[in-house]
Amino acid sequence: MIRVLFISAAILLLGFLGIAGLQAGGGLKTWGMEQRSYAADGSRSGYSIGLKRLWLKKKSTIYVDYATEIESGTLVFALEEVASLGERPSRPLKRKVTSSNIGSVTFRIKKDGMYRLRITAKAPGKYSDQNPVLRYKIKWGLEQPQRQRKPMALKTGT
Repeated sequence: MIRVLFISAAILLLGFLGIAGLQAGGGLKTWGMEQRSYAADGSRSGYSIGLKRLWLKKKSTIYVDYATEIESGTLVFALEEVASLGERPSRPLKRKVTSSNIGSVTFRIKKDGMYRLRITAKAPGKYSDQNPVLRYKIKWGLEQPQRQRKPMALKTGT
C-alpha cells in the first residue's frame, strides 16, 4: 500500500514539475480550454481542462482567445494575483464580453507571482434575477509573438 502511494506521489510530482518546466520555458503553448453553455432555466453544461493557477513572471503576457454567443448576460475574464501570507492582493485584471463575438484579450503581468484565471458568466443586469443565456469556447496560455494562433469558432446547432 505504501509503495503504491509513493509511486503515485512520484508520478504526480514529476507531472507537475514537467508542466511547470514547460510553462516556464515557453514550451507549453496552450495552458487550458473551456467550453460551456448556460440556459435560461439556470442549467449549465460543458467542460474545463487545463491550468488556471499559474506562476507568472513579470512582463509576460497571457492571452485568452474566445468565441461567444450571448443572448443575455456578460462573460467576464479575470486574472487575479494569489496573495502571499501577510500581503494584500492586487486588483484583478478584468475584461468583459457583452455580445456574440470572436476575439482575444491579453493580460500583461506587472510582477512575479502566483495568479488565478477566473471565467464567470454574469446575469444581464446588476440586480437582475435572470440567469445568463450564453455559450462560449475559450483557450488560454502564454503569448508567444513568433507563433500564430488559430482563430476560435463555435459549432452551431447545439
